[in-house]
Amino acid sequence: MSSRETQDPMSLKASKFADLLSKTAVEAAEPSTDLHDALWKRPLDQYIETVSASRFKQLAGPSQDVMEVDEDEDESQGEQIAYIDLQKAPALKRIFAPEYCKPIFIVRQEYMEAMEHVLTAAENVGDLGPPWNTRHIVTGQPGIGKSLGSYYFLFRLLSSGTATFYINETDNVATYYHEGGVSTLNPAECRLFPEKIREAAWVLVDIPRTPNWAPPFLATKGYNVIITASPSQPRMRNAIIGAQAVEWYMKPWTMAEISALMELNGEDLARTRDALKTHGLVPRALFGERPNAQKIKQAISVAATRNYFLEGGAFTLETAAGDPDITHQVYLVGPQVLQDGTFDRRAYTAQFLTADIATLLGAALDQRNQSFVVSLARAFNTVPQTRSAAGVIVEGMFHTALTQPAAGEEVINCSTVCSFHRITRSLTMFGTADRFFLESHRREDLRDRPLYLRPNSQTFACVDALLLTQDSVLHIQSSLSDRHVLILLTISTIIKCLNKHFPGSSGLLQVYCLLGIDMAKVQKLVNSAHGQLDVAKKAVTNRSTAPAGTETPAMFQDDFRSIPTAELHWLKGMTVHGIVYDPVSRMLTKVTPMKKR
Repeated sequence: MSSRETQDPMSLKASKFADLLSKTAVEAAEPSTDLHDALWKRPLDQYIETVSASRFKQLAGPSQDVMEVDEDEDESQGEQIAYIDLQKAPALKRIFAPEYCKPIFIVRQEYMEAMEHVLTAAENVGDLGPPWNTRHIVTGQPGIGKSLGSYYFLFRLLSSGTATFYINETDNVATYYHEGGVSTLNPAECRLFPEKIREAAWVLVDIPRTPNWAPPFLATKGYNVIITASPSQPRMRNAIIGAQAVEWYMKPWTMAEISALMELNGEDLARTRDALKTHGLVPRALFGERPNAQKIKQAISVAATRNYFLEGGAFTLETAAGDPDITHQVYLVGPQVLQDGTFDRRAYTAQFLTADIATLLGAALDQRNQSFVVSLARAFNTVPQTRSAAGVIVEGMFHTALTQPAAGEEVINCSTVCSFHRITRSLTMFGTADRFFLESHRREDLRDRPLYLRPNSQTFACVDALLLTQDSVLHIQSSLSDRHVLILLTISTIIKCLNKHFPGSSGLLQVYCLLGIDMAKVQKLVNSAHGQLDVAKKAVTNRSTAPAGTETPAMFQDDFRSIPTAELHWLKGMTVHGIVYDPVSRMLTKVTPMKKR
């Protein structure tokens, strides 16, 4: 009997595995070994610095003519920006691909939240066992740093002493970080790993921009897997089906994050501010590739005339032309926001990348074509992912009809739905619902009535426009969900901020106005909002007269807890109505609440 036949099978496997690691070991002083030496079981926090977001003010407004509000109300003052100065961390810097290697690496809060999410999932697998809910695809808008996020995930795992496979599909190799060092493995060598060792390790896969990607062997066999990729449909489908991965949609960047990245990396302020108009809050487009703005606009115009974006009312992250790049130069993808303000990370929503893009696309679409109107209605009613974008288009059509109609068309007379005939002036608002600026602070501009105010931000909450008249304020909402809920806290903050720009406006009649193109839908939502408003009014009355301990209706608990009764004086007279706009006939119809039978 040979010695080979008498050898313990387990020790034989261990010996072969040791030989494999020895054969594939990375030499000292290579980027991966430097990273291993710097981070393995060492605190990552030693490299991370933080700074208050309030330090970065340059991108807060569009120009020096912006009206400022009290500085102590700046919402970004409490936000902290975390970053790694790669000049101080050469071992970390060397691992970055050249196109990602800026002096400062912003450690987004989104990276931290994604990591905590997958770690929690790994600890709470449940009775089904891995890979149920332990394989994830972290996705979102192209250009927001998902590949950079994969580096952060790697740093965290190495710091905790966790064996990790890192696969960058452009290299077609897996880098294996483990207790003894680093190995690089081709696809065939990855299959030679003992199952227990393979399943104990984490697998990170950063997918390249290729349409026909298929999950590598380790992504389909590992227990804990994080795939980072843009939301191209074939790649997403292959990751979800082939690797049984669960989606986790990353939020786009905030203005505070962009401002910090710009200043810390020494980017040009004027150039960045100009690029924001076309590229939005996408750092790769702002500071990296910088696509030609004119070519983008031409592509959007062509795509719009061919109805790529609302075809059949269906939304897809690929265009009808098979060019996802055009789609992502129009839409900004992020997680769906739920009614309570939390995020559904497994579902996405799409809004327009910038206000300029929305205006350009709206002008290019054939609004007088009945098939377009049908598609737009479907985008409202059956495709929740595009409801917000469809609402922006409707508000844009409404605004154009009231202020700047096409050649040969007259401005629409508003008297059938409002207490005036025509809009006198239109101004843009910059900022958020609780802290916004106006594009002009000239007294004559602010005195004009009726005055139409349009948010520049695609994340301006609760309303899509404000209409200020001599006796009322219309809070126009065109992004209509099936179950529209009055968000009184946000409405209250809008009224409070508006009153700073227009003293006395909080004492005017406040009207919650639902704008749409589908009569039945608008009527249903008006009835619902009217009922909610009645409940809210009674709740305010009860709060000031009812005995202690009386319950507030559930839908208003959070709002009412934070709003003093004195600041809700406007609620008593508030009303609800709707406006239906028909872009084909250019007719406006007022919709009032129907009385219950």
